[in-house]
Amino acid sequence: MVSLRASILSISFSFTSNANANVDIIRTAAVAMTLFIVLLHSVFVFVTFNKNPIEHALYFL
Repeated sequence: MVSLRASILSISFSFTSNANANVDIIRTAAVAMTLFIVLLHSVFVFVTFNKNPIEHALYFL
């Protein structure tokens, strides 16, 4: 999970280094990637740990 997030961040940072890139496109792509990561993580959580949400939160804390 962390390596996937780091690779996506490195790709997005390489896009932001381009001076001709549109800021709105970068912001939209960053929001879309963040929402995709959250959705992927929630699907992973519900498939792997089918348990109480409070218990799951305590497990990750």
